[in-house]
Amino acid sequence: MDFPELNRITRDREYNLYSSIVRKNVVYAYLFEGFSHRALDEKFIGLDSIKSKGYQAMGILHFLGLRHEHKNFFNGVSLNFAISVLEKIDTADSLLVANNLKQSDSYHSHIFDAKTIENEFQNKIESSKSISTQERQKKLKEIKNAIPERMEVISVVFKRNPDVVIEVLNRANGFCEHCNKVAPFLRAKDGSPYLEVHHTLPLSDGGKDIVENAVALCPNCHRKAHYGMNCQVSKGRVFVD
Repeated sequence: MDFPELNRITRDREYNLYSSIVRKNVVYAYLFEGFSHRALDEKFIGLDSIKSKGYQAMGILHFLGLRHEHKNFFNGVSLNFAISVLEKIDTADSLLVANNLKQSDSYHSHIFDAKTIENEFQNKIESSKSISTQERQKKLKEIKNAIPERMEVISVVFKRNPDVVIEVLNRANGFCEHCNKVAPFLRAKDGSPYLEVHHTLPLSDGGKDIVENAVALCPNCHRKAHYGMNCQVSKGRVFVD
């Protein structure tokens, strides 16, 4: 089996941005299952692929030298065989790809990305709304084990600047910067007003982690910013689409 030549780029931003688990799953799904860049962004990085356009997964793959000719190359063969093929090439580039595949059998275990789990749960909520109260109550009575299944999930987070958080909270001075109401309670840890720092342009959409792109919100306004109908919260204002 002649593995196509790797063609690496020097840009390593996306490769270093994500955890080894995310990288392994991206590489595995590309080489073995032929996922597109957009599908990889959606499933393993937790991004809206319409906005990300697959650029994050593409950055990971291109840093490793993986291009279109490598997509789905190992479909139908075992993980161990694929790793052996890469190790026989025995170059720094092929060994790096092999190292990213090792332990990627976690992809087939009970590890799921957090966004997929949440989306499935919301879909089930919508399904529950569509049935009658009698049907729902009947299903509840038939439950034999009410202890929920535990699942290990992958969650992608950004390394945020703590100085931005403190500056924004200091600016708010204990008041929500949208509804202007006093913080709903004080933190048990230090007695400070409880507000949550929200990025107006989300970090996942390329927003900067700077004071000018952040507001301090009460929990209610913060949820509204994320889930409210046709609205986006910014400092002191609501923008309606």
